[in-house]
Amino acid sequence: MVKERDNKGVLTGREILDARLSAPELTIDAQDNMLTRQARITLVQECADIDLSGTPQQPVKIEQGSGFSAPLAKVDSPNWGGTFTRLRMSFQFVSEEAGEDSKTTFELDPDEKCVNGKRVPISRR
Repeated sequence: MVKERDNKGVLTGREILDARLSAPELTIDAQDNMLTRQARITLVQECADIDLSGTPQQPVKIEQGSGFSAPLAKVDSPNWGGTFTRLRMSFQFVSEEAGEDSKTTFELDPDEKCVNGKRVPISRR
């Protein structure tokens, strides 16, 4: 949840669901970071899914106060996607690091769009 701001940047007092995290299991380490072999982060307002994969030796790591990292990440959204190796991303969803073999795709003529957190087909009349 994030605190909503109006178009002038002033807090409105409402909260908005920003992202969801799902994982089959999580381990919490001594610094309160979450570790798992697999997780999905859904950016609700962008209708984007980020599937994170790791191994026991190099797990997906969600670090308190900073962001997350994973050996492999796949992004799927209505207008862009990609496969990223050695991804490190902030909680503002800005990529801080990715392997040079990462690939990004942009959909110039998408079949769907994001409306109020839901993917809806784009009608072509």
